[in-house]
Amino acid sequence: MRGRVSGAAYLLASSLLALPVRAAEIHFEAPASCGVTLEAIEAEVERLVGRPLGAIQASEFDLQVRQVKQRWQLVLRTRDPAEESAPPASTARRIYGASCREVTDVAVVAIALAIEGHAPMEEQRAPSETLASEAADAAAPVTIPSTPRKTGAAAGSPVEPTPAALEQNRLRMRIGLAGSVLLDAGALPRWAPGGSLGMLAELGAFRLELAGALFLPQRASLPDGRGGEFDLVLGMLHACGRLSFGDLGLLGCGGFEAGMLSGHGLEVRRSRARDTAWFGLSAGASLLWAFSPTLGLQLRIELTSPLSRPDFVLDRTEAVHRAAAVGFRSGFGAEFYL
Repeated sequence: MRGRVSGAAYLLASSLLALPVRAAEIHFEAPASCGVTLEAIEAEVERLVGRPLGAIQASEFDLQVRQVKQRWQLVLRTRDPAEESAPPASTARRIYGASCREVTDVAVVAIALAIEGHAPMEEQRAPSETLASEAADAAAPVTIPSTPRKTGAAAGSPVEPTPAALEQNRLRMRIGLAGSVLLDAGALPRWAPGGSLGMLAELGAFRLELAGALFLPQRASLPDGRGGEFDLVLGMLHACGRLSFGDLGLLGCGGFEAGMLSGHGLEVRRSRARDTAWFGLSAGASLLWAFSPTLGLQLRIELTSPLSRPDFVLDRTEAVHRAAAVGFRSGFGAEFYL
């Protein structure tokens, strides 16, 4: 991914070098669903060039982002602030990508290269070819991450991503860590709060989650005051399919869980602890909001069903707890992408 972004950025930067020099300034317009801010773009440009923008002499850069169906488009214009009229068409470039972050990453690298005055090696042409090739390059938009395919014969006609490029975007790999606050009903005598920690891996629309969970102990009592206290520890594996809507994702998940359900008696003649293995299945849905390249929030609701439901009895005679045949579990948590 980094190589494709750098290649697209080099192509953009090479068309920006000949513009008039002024104090550097960046203007950014994007829908709220983009999740990228002007401050983040300026900070990344300053990090790449190693200087604050206020100390840099360069042209102004206008970035306009919009979402078209399932892809994002960024228009990058470089202009002389002293000119009152709109910049010429040759200074405008279009970038297409699968996410707002992807197209802004290319634009940031291109701006940094233009500020530093670095032209890519592959753009070093013979003098007789330079003017014609630069004019053609400046007119054509850039599509990432694969080789673009022109849809029109005239210079400046839009470039559409090929099916292979779209498929490559869908098969991007991502791994991360996740933590959630849980609420379970059915496994223990009462609604049981808990928490989970785990890791995740995504390949395109497919996602795997592996986590460990612990629920706070809950009590159950008989009318005569005797009772028991129960707790549950789980390991959970979820397999999910994802539908993406910009930075939002809707996941449908199925899961398997294994753990230990434990209990001990209260107010009984002889209190003994009992541990029994817990195995169960789950099915549910999640709403995921990846609001930055490294952070996301997830809300999950699912139904659970234990594969076995042993009775917990007091003094070998009276049952005090048995897990429900169908339970409910919800969770809300954060994800950190590596």
